Amino acid sequence: MDQTTDTALVRRENELPALIGAVSVGALFTGKRPAEARRLVVNAKDALERRLLDEPEDYAALVALGEIDLRIGLVREAQELLYRASLQRPPSWEAYQRTSLMLRRAEEDSQHLLDRPAGSPPPAPLRALAARCGRWVSGWVGSAHVHRGGVHHD
Repeated sequence: MDQTTDTALVRRENELPALIGAVSVGALFTGKRPAEARRLVVNAKDALERRLLDEPEDYAALVALGEIDLRIGLVREAQELLYRASLQRPPSWEAYQRTSLMLRRAEEDSQHLLDRPAGSPPPAPLRALAARCGRWVSGWVGSAHVHRGGVHHD
């Protein structure tokens, strides 16, 4: 990345917290090169997390971080942030509608998540499939004979 692009990117990252409340987070990253978009997402997420440490009930920061988390697949975290934002008085009817829509999406997405405690075995159908594959492989390997030229199958 050249110096001009790097300077412009840093300026945009510094302006990011002010822009977040005005536009959708997705609009900030649209049309960017993947490396630049990743960097912006990481920096935006960091800036918003720091903002929420100082102002835990900042509506715009809660919604923006919730949207970022939802877009990158952190559904549970997004749901929690968007729920906290939904308890706040929104700045406008449009903001309320947008936050409500994202919260519903996070709730829908969270229904498809598989939560298993650490150390618990995989689901029974997956264990049965793995056992069948293991038997098939051991049967296939057991029927092979090794010769000087390599493996020969009967």
